[in-house]
Amino acid sequence: MAENNRNYLDFQARERAKVAARRAINIFRQLHAIEAPLKEMNEKFLSLDSDAVALLPEMPGGVKLYSHIQNLAAGLTPLDKIDPDLLPFGEAVFEDKKLYRDYTDYDKETYVPAPPKVEFRHASDAPSPAADPMAAMWGALRAFDGSSEKLEAFKELPAVKSFGDNWRLEIAERIPMSALPDWERLGKLFEEMATLDDALGAWKAVSQFVKNPSPAARKAIAPMLSEYRARLALFGTAGETLKQRLDEVAGVS
Repeated sequence: MAENNRNYLDFQARERAKVAARRAINIFRQLHAIEAPLKEMNEKFLSLDSDAVALLPEMPGGVKLYSHIQNLAAGLTPLDKIDPDLLPFGEAVFEDKKLYRDYTDYDKETYVPAPPKVEFRHASDAPSPAADPMAAMWGALRAFDGSSEKLEAFKELPAVKSFGDNWRLEIAERIPMSALPDWERLGKLFEEMATLDDALGAWKAVSQFVKNPSPAARKAIAPMLSEYRARLALFGTAGETLKQRLDEVAGVS
């Protein structure tokens, strides 16, 4: 009886996934006629349940949508664009040619997205307002959530800027001497922040290189290839995609 009930629930879950996948395909096939911004539609596609996404290749009209979602997730396509080769019916169905250009006008060969947020698997705290620059710095460190925005805001704090180019070394040395009750947690957070800082530096350098692989740029990046490739791993699928493009452009086999 329990086995039959489990099979029934599995069947129900699959049917719900089918309904969600079919609805997404219908929306996808009407992109040329929908007034909502493409970014909004793409966000809906990205939010599809993984079970529904997995069913797309099996369904009529679902193969191109599946590829489009994979491109969005991997950062191969901007959030407000679509690869023209993946449009369900091509350019011909667009009465408004400007809309077609708005949807598809980007350079597939050189497009590099902004780095995604990194999940470090810890809860963030709201920073405590304080007049003391050091207290504000510790509060901002406690609030670090793996986002580049929080990192850049941290680097702009007066206390951090006062350390100059050696800010990472200075702060790392001060954490265990701070006498703060959560200094060990702060140390862990700062390690994560430094890891993200390195990874963002790699993302920026690699992005610039794949967009303009001049001989000078190739020579400059060569000593850092292994290190950059390792740092990009922090960004998961998006980092792997950029790493593959780096290897292709740099001629790494």
